[in-house]
Amino acid sequence: MVDDASPDNGKTKFIISTLEKMIYRRNLGISVKAIFLNSNIGPGGARNIGWARATQPWIAFLDADDAWAVNKIALQYGLLKKIEGIDLIAHQSILIPEINFLPRQSLVKNCRLKRISLSQMLISNSIPTRSVILRKDIPYRFPNGHFSEDFSLWLSIISAGYDVRIMDCPLAYTFRPEFSGDGYSSQLWRQQKRELFTLYDLRRRGGINFYVLTIVCIWSIIKFFRRIITRGFFKTIASARKNLFNE
Repeated sequence: MVDDASPDNGKTKFIISTLEKMIYRRNLGISVKAIFLNSNIGPGGARNIGWARATQPWIAFLDADDAWAVNKIALQYGLLKKIEGIDLIAHQSILIPEINFLPRQSLVKNCRLKRISLSQMLISNSIPTRSVILRKDIPYRFPNGHFSEDFSLWLSIISAGYDVRIMDCPLAYTFRPEFSGDGYSSQLWRQQKRELFTLYDLRRRGGINFYVLTIVCIWSIIKFFRRIITRGFFKTIASARKNLFNE
């Protein structure tokens, strides 16, 4: 567990320390290490530190505003043991309003598995970070700088020829939309710039040629304007509904 210098006067640190002690007291056979950073370095950097400290051959990621289905690890690890050669396995994810809406048990028992190609990832990032289990010895890490951190890492792994698969079932939940709160347009534009920079960096490293770069950048910009229109529409509807009930 990595606390990325949470600005909450030690509340997160207390919760993590309490959880760590509780796991050890129950003797569940789970090795837990709490890491507290002195300064905030962002989600990618914090994940890289946890990745470096991990002692097991497989790595999974779970942020504070996400949750896993109870059988997520069992289903994914079962497939990893059954099918040799997979380097990264992911699955679908669901947005729910709050933790009280979490199902007590997962209804998912079997999932179909398909390989993800570089062209599919360039069209749409279909890998939520909360869904990933990957080999610890993969040499790539979440990048620093003005990148779309998770998208950049998945592109690096796939373009290098690693076997990446996705399950067609939801085994994770997030409590927060990708962009939430006020100023969503500025957040979308900041994410859009990071995505374009990520694509350019992939071209610079030889992952795609200039022709492909041009096409995927145009497609990325089209998706950006579609998000602006869609989110603006739903924000207007939500505001109108709120005003209606307040009258």
